[in-house]
Amino acid sequence: MPASLPHRTTSVTAVSSVPVAMPIAASWPRRIAVPLMERFKVEYADPLFRLPMTFTEIFPVGVLVSLVTAALLRKSTLLPARR
Repeated sequence: MPASLPHRTTSVTAVSSVPVAMPIAASWPRRIAVPLMERFKVEYADPLFRLPMTFTEIFPVGVLVSLVTAALLRKSTLLPARR
């Protein structure tokens, strides 16, 4: 069994401005994610960017619901006609 490595930490300022000790390996996503989110915030303010983004979020769910509903309604035993 390999020997455990010492737990290295770095000081990172949290969103609430309270310093927190965070493992070094866990701090790299924040360095990457924050600039990406800032860029996305600027891009999302543009309606020509927001419209296709919103469409691509909703469209696959709508297609899936439509296909499942169509498959269920094709079965005549699911909702038999009343006379």
